[in-house]
Amino acid sequence: PNYVSVRTYDGAGNTQNYTDVFYVKKDTVAPSITDNQAGDAEWRVSSGTLYNVDFSDEGGSLLDRVQVRITTGLNQTGILITDWVDNLTGLNSSSYTDDWPISGAIWNLMNDGTNYVSLRVYDNAGKSSDLTDAFFVLKDTSAPNVIDNQAGDDTWKRFGGTVYDVDFEDTGVGLLGAEYEAWTGPGKTGEQKIVPTAISGVSGASFTDDWGVDFSLLAQGTNYVSVSVYDSLGSTASVADVFYVKKDNVSPTITDNQSGDYTWRNSSGTLYDVDFQDLTSKLATAQYKIMTGAGQTGTLIQDWTDIFSNLNQDSYLNDWGFPESVWNLLPDATSYVSVRVYDIAGNLSQISDVFFVQKDTQPPSVDLTLSNANSDGDGPYYGPYDFDPGDVFDVDFHDTGYSKINNPLYAIYSEPGQGGTLVKDWTNIALNVGATYYINNWRVDFSALLKNPSTNYVSVRVYDNAGSSYTAVDAFRIFRSTSTAPEVLDKQAGDDTWRNSNTGVYDVDFSSNSDYALDWFEAQAWSETGQLGDLIADWTTVQADLNTDYYTDDWQLPSDFFGNLREGINYISVRVYDTLPNISARYEVFYVKKDTSPPEIPPSLSPQSVNLNYPNIIFDWADSNGFASGISNYDLEVATTTDFTTITYSSSPVVSTSSNTFAENLYYLRVRARDNAGNYSQYTSTIWFRIDLTTPTINDLQSDATYYLTANTTSYDVNFDDLGGSLLSRFELKATTGPGQTGTLLFDWSPAIENINNLSYSDDWQLPQSLWDSLQSWTTNYLSVKVIDYATNYAVLTDAFTILKDTAPPSIIDNQAGDDTWRDSDPGAIYDVDFADIGSLLTTAQYVIYSLPNQSGSLIKDWTDIFTNIGSSSYTDDWSLVTGDWSLLPEGQSYVSVRAFDGAGLSSSLTDAFYILKDTSAPFIADNQAGDDTWQSSPGTTYDVDFYDNASGLASIQYQVSTQTAGASPITDWIDIASLTDYPTYYIT
Repeated sequence: PNYVSVRTYDGAGNTQNYTDVFYVKKDTVAPSITDNQAGDAEWRVSSGTLYNVDFSDEGGSLLDRVQVRITTGLNQTGILITDWVDNLTGLNSSSYTDDWPISGAIWNLMNDGTNYVSLRVYDNAGKSSDLTDAFFVLKDTSAPNVIDNQAGDDTWKRFGGTVYDVDFEDTGVGLLGAEYEAWTGPGKTGEQKIVPTAISGVSGASFTDDWGVDFSLLAQGTNYVSVSVYDSLGSTASVADVFYVKKDNVSPTITDNQSGDYTWRNSSGTLYDVDFQDLTSKLATAQYKIMTGAGQTGTLIQDWTDIFSNLNQDSYLNDWGFPESVWNLLPDATSYVSVRVYDIAGNLSQISDVFFVQKDTQPPSVDLTLSNANSDGDGPYYGPYDFDPGDVFDVDFHDTGYSKINNPLYAIYSEPGQGGTLVKDWTNIALNVGATYYINNWRVDFSALLKNPSTNYVSVRVYDNAGSSYTAVDAFRIFRSTSTAPEVLDKQAGDDTWRNSNTGVYDVDFSSNSDYALDWFEAQAWSETGQLGDLIADWTTVQADLNTDYYTDDWQLPSDFFGNLREGINYISVRVYDTLPNISARYEVFYVKKDTSPPEIPPSLSPQSVNLNYPNIIFDWADSNGFASGISNYDLEVATTTDFTTITYSSSPVVSTSSNTFAENLYYLRVRARDNAGNYSQYTSTIWFRIDLTTPTINDLQSDATYYLTANTTSYDVNFDDLGGSLLSRFELKATTGPGQTGTLLFDWSPAIENINNLSYSDDWQLPQSLWDSLQSWTTNYLSVKVIDYATNYAVLTDAFTILKDTAPPSIIDNQAGDDTWRDSDPGAIYDVDFADIGSLLTTAQYVIYSLPNQSGSLIKDWTDIFTNIGSSSYTDDWSLVTGDWSLLPEGQSYVSVRAFDGAGLSSSLTDAFYILKDTSAPFIADNQAGDDTWQSSPGTTYDVDFYDNASGLASIQYQVSTQTAGASPITDWIDIASLTDYPTYYIT
């Protein structure tokens, strides 16, 4: 053996020697490797395989360990998986012939694929032998790869057959198979429409064929396709939503809400209610087609024409029509309209004859043959007649179009060309004829005719069901001679006053025209002229026992008769009897406008439940429905009491608005509607509004700040009152860095207290935390106050008070990285830790000393003043420990923390601002090496002899080798073990 001694010096020059700390054994013969392993040709998914490579050592120190080095290429080329690393350890034998595995940790480092394993064996003397590529390992622990080249199939599909570009690969053991599945929601959510289904032909290192899905199983809408792929070792990879398939093979729907256009039309512009819907791929295009026959038969009028195109919406519910150009193509007849609609997927729906269009642009005509009329140089005429001839007038009406006749009419004038006096306004001859011809002879209101020598000029007009008309002026003349029948004299132009009760009197007189006195007269009511439409009230006696030749008194309708009249316009006919009795009747002598229903209560009255700060008030409400007679005016009332006994203002506007100027007060408002028949609605519900013209007041009892605040705990005494009656709503604050709302705006008007709802507010209050946080800590904050009432009147008090805020603690600037010089005495004022506070200014700074970091270990010196009561914004002088504190420090490292206080009482601390190094003791040697019983074949062995110096640290360590104990017969001089320029406190390597 070779005996080794050591010595060491510390930073202070102290030394320590230790003789025969250990001895050294020597072995220079390398161990050997016998490779019985040809290679592992089977793919592996996990570690644990045993390999047949043996080891032996003939040098005496015995086998120590076996290392492996693994690369991806032969001869230790390619990627280095792991450099030499222990695989077998603690052998301590002259040979090792057991088969052995590669450790799990090393296995985990291997790449998938071929890994070439080289070996190195060591003996206990440190000698080694290498064997390159002793064997190889085929590893495959990775799942196969899914290569998604399919971004998603955004084309809506009606049919299957599409293939998708999703590939699979496995560069290890190879692919065994793959499956796909389909769900209605992403991430395998919703309903599973296709269970995992094999993709045909997936094998080998890669699969790049495009493949399809079972389209028939997919849901309508978007289907999300996920895949799974697996290899021969059972490794599996799954990827959700590699693509999606949009399926729509359901045709869109057509909803025919248009039963047919039964109204004959003479112009375009009609809209039709046929809707379209597709909830899957959405609507693309809809079209119409027009034929002359049902079932798309007859002549083509307009081929398929777009209603809309490229819509991309779920539904189309708008009514639609034909342009003028298409309307002009329609014949005068019935045309049949069919529609079809496509969705984006190309599905088609079609319905024939969703409706028809009845067109008739040909006006009706009048046949003036008048086969039974007389004629002279001025044309045809009838009469003269003493009595009503009845249905003798032979003017016929025709409609050669398709809509047929609706109603013919006549009118009578005293002069030709519809000149002179209107004897009889346009009066229906018939209603709703519904035929191509109207050839019945018809009558006129005989009693309305002028007597000789005057001539009655009769014009006729006819409408068809398409609204077209034709007028024949002066179709014929009628002469009426004097007769002995009584006569109705119509001096009543018409009763244009709407009535809600039987208050009308009518100027229709009667004359006997004979020796027979008048006896009685009757009234009858119809809904239309010509005694057509609905019979409202049949002949009813108005007055009897007249017993006079001439009756000129104005008269009323009987009460029961009026009660039977309809709401709206009623056409009144009259007939009179003499005592013989002779009879005469006159039709539509006047009309009665009846309305006994109250109008609608006015809706949406304003102002309503509101406080206002202006006197000129505009009242407004929505128009009421006056039903038959319409609205005449409104009654508006404003009062100061809810019972409206004292009216402040009233108005009867004819429109739904009014305005007036009001004094400050609380008011109540209501309005009702009056129709043209004098009916009133009920009043609206009573609502209120308040006029408040008085600004609220601010009573500032809060003095300016005299000390700094560190938290939002102060309450402020600024009070508010509202004398105008609308009550206080809220008050707001504004803060600036200068007086008079100047300087930097810290926050603009912001609510402090809301929803006060009182005439006054006298509670002390705090700032909202968000506003406090916006104040500055290094300046005077000027607070202005605004109070607002519910009428939005407001008052502002600028600079109501000030706040001195200091929430920023003093700052500590540590310029002292650490006192890295070991010291044996107090160095004085050398410590560069500065302090600052720009708010309430510095007052005091202190230090404390502990034996360990973070103020742990032993407390060496409690908090001690560095300075006090300086009232300054900064302190930058270097400073020292208080006299006597140096002697309290133990040997080694002591940790100094500091803290500072400002005038607001805020403080900051800095733990371990610096440390102090103090040392007066020699280093220490610990011999942990009893002797080196391991044979060594070369230098480089390390030995366990440790060195310590807990203060200034180690400066140098050395060893000397002797052939005898006690340092006798040295064979070396003192040799440095390590360079210790950083003065460690120990060396234990």
